Amino acid sequence: MDLAYCRVGATAQDLARQIDAMRAVGVAEEHIYVDKRTGANMDREGLTALLGFARPGDRINVLTLDRLGRNMRETLHLVHDLTERGVFLRTLGDKLAVDTGEPGPGTDMAIALLAMFAQMERIYMLERAAGARAAKEARGLPTGRPA
Repeated sequence: MDLAYCRVGATAQDLARQIDAMRAVGVAEEHIYVDKRTGANMDREGLTALLGFARPGDRINVLTLDRLGRNMRETLHLVHDLTERGVFLRTLGDKLAVDTGEPGPGTDMAIALLAMFAQMERIYMLERAAGARAAKEARGLPTGRPA
């Protein structure tokens, strides 16, 4: 059975593009699991429900691997656990194709590289935000969310 997982990092962001991609590859609406939470940790309601539902032979589709997580170790651990359970993973939009239904060194390398890039991007994003805050504070401007 084809299942899907879609995630955005903030409640103000839109899941429509990811959900549309899942529908386009034939994933039934009731098998699309979603979260509007950060990918920095794996404690997400939609992901937990998906992992509890998935059975051997099922395939989980994600638009890009970073939708699963932005922490390299946890993402690699999750992919390993899925593989051990006989649940396949496929990304639809990554430039490096991932489909664990067709295992091999290329798939393993793509997963490792994409997980590493996702974690690097998260680190750089946090550094950019800290730099912007420091620059505002140095100029005496308010920081944080507007009241």
